[in-house]
Amino acid sequence: MKIAFIGGVKFSHELLLHILNLGWEVSVVFSYADSKKKYYSDFASFNKITEKFNIFHVKVDKINNEKNIEILEKINPDLILVMGWSQLLSLKIIQIPKFGVIGSHPTELPKYRGRAPIPWSIIKGLKESALTFFYIQEGVDDGDILDQSKFNISDNDDASSIYQKMIKLGKQMLESNLPLIATGN
Repeated sequence: MKIAFIGGVKFSHELLLHILNLGWEVSVVFSYADSKKKYYSDFASFNKITEKFNIFHVKVDKINNEKNIEILEKINPDLILVMGWSQLLSLKIIQIPKFGVIGSHPTELPKYRGRAPIPWSIIKGLKESALTFFYIQEGVDDGDILDQSKFNISDNDDASSIYQKMIKLGKQMLESNLPLIATGN
């Protein structure tokens, strides 16, 4: 199964490294352009990982630029993984892969769609949340749910500890779901 990966933050970086170490084929990585670093406190560089695994790497300001769509059409991935990305995808991109586009959101979708979900979980005083993998559609965090893994939020948790829980769950969820997607299950 040929995978295109879109991500730009530490969560993305950790999940990409995990699936590469498991032997999954990633044909292209799209990450944020270096100019975006000032906008993301958890910005991650993908240069070393893409060099190490010899993966075509495209740094972008806007994922929906025609050039990026052309790259994806040429590569023709079976699956696009969008892990840790804040830009909505155009229908042109969503329609490219035969197995769809899987996104992640650090809440119990359909609850708490939108931006800053981890801080909002703390502000709202939630005692439980989830990491959700879903099929990306044209709306905001509103596609069919593929998988959802719940976790507890303690009084001692902060944004950093919740973020670490997301990374751990994300790795586990990719490990269990990628083989199912690859076999059509």
